[in-house]
Amino acid sequence: MRVNIGTMILGGVVVGMISVVSGFLYMLRANRVWEIPLREQANAVSAINKDTLEAAPSFEVFLLPILIPVIVFSGKTFFEAHVDVFSSAEESISNWLGATQSLIGFVGDKNIALIIAVVVAVATLARQQRKQGVKDWFGGI
Repeated sequence: MRVNIGTMILGGVVVGMISVVSGFLYMLRANRVWEIPLREQANAVSAINKDTLEAAPSFEVFLLPILIPVIVFSGKTFFEAHVDVFSSAEESISNWLGATQSLIGFVGDKNIALIIAVVVAVATLARQQRKQGVKDWFGGI
């Protein structure tokens, strides 16, 4: 179909946001119309191991492998869409633009961006396992 992957991601984000907003509005209406009882969750919360929660990475670190390719693809798409505007500038900016364009083209390639995301995910896992290994080594002191 020859659709730019960055354009497809940005379109997907727009469609996803429309779906989230409409689902949230439906939830608000359904909550007013029907009585929906809450589940008992006291047992579920107490069953979670405290060490498991402490060993888990933060939410920001957890999202990095997902967001890195999205940001890189979107940046490449934005840059390619506006390269004509930038290229009509001075010669010094034009030289910088050529180097930047090749770097963004390389990093924005779908395979390279996904490899970077995998490296970040594996580094996060290794960091988490190293922290857990140190706790196991010292017996939870």
